[in-house]
Amino acid sequence: MNNLVFRLAGAYLNTMARVAPTKAASQALNLFCYPVRPRLKPRHKAFLDGAEKFQFSHGATKLQGYRWGRGKMKLLFIHGWQSNTFRWRPYVQHLLGKDTSIYAFDAPGHGLSEGKFLSVPLYSDVIQRFIDDHGEMDAVVGHSIGSFSLLHALYENPSLPINRLVLLAPPGEATDFVAHFSNQLKLTPRAVDLAVREFEKVFGVPVTYYSTTKFASRIDRPGLIIHDEQDDQTPIHYARAINSLWKSSQLIETSGLGHNLRSPKVAEMVCNYLINSNGSNANWSHYERQLHL
Repeated sequence: MNNLVFRLAGAYLNTMARVAPTKAASQALNLFCYPVRPRLKPRHKAFLDGAEKFQFSHGATKLQGYRWGRGKMKLLFIHGWQSNTFRWRPYVQHLLGKDTSIYAFDAPGHGLSEGKFLSVPLYSDVIQRFIDDHGEMDAVVGHSIGSFSLLHALYENPSLPINRLVLLAPPGEATDFVAHFSNQLKLTPRAVDLAVREFEKVFGVPVTYYSTTKFASRIDRPGLIIHDEQDDQTPIHYARAINSLWKSSQLIETSGLGHNLRSPKVAEMVCNYLINSNGSNANWSHYERQLHL
């Protein structure tokens, strides 16, 4: 959304909060959980057409899956909000031909998948369903809400067969997400309260339940976290907190890449970690120096 749309949506919700609070609560939650689906460009389609495509279902929703390679090492990539599988092209290109099977899928309401709604619990459930279908993963990589949902999946299901994790720009608390959107929409305290109560009614838990630091405290397998110092969507203190609680993790801090972390060096670093079974012992200081140039 641009600023004008945010202001108009916020003004509408503030008015509805006064005259029709039940409707306002439902519409506020919808606004938080309904992504805008960017149109796939020809270059996106060309890349995705090079994959082995398949569909799988989550409830009545058909989701689009992709696979590259038939190697022994199974890797799964989980994209972020208002993104799609194309965002993993540099990683796929780096990993092809290295005895890997590379999996990805478009989240509900994203890419070529059906649906319009996405939330952390829904995404988490889809991740678990995908792994139930395709078996143990040597590693799973998630970006933004993808990493949040991955942590939630492991918190809810600690036996989920994933050997290593990579979290790119992980968020922190659902409460901060609500505060961020409320600030952008200029919502009144009444409208915010209605949205939070609707969230808790729909998902059956307090909004404070959704916390990556809490989820990370249970992780018992190794992993890598990458976060940029100038991330204006999910501040880096979240990654530092996750790293402090996740004892077998390594945190790499970048500079100047923002939330999306689009950099050939980041892709190279992640892929080297994935294909190196001793990745936890790698010399990460070499990459840290490069990423701060």
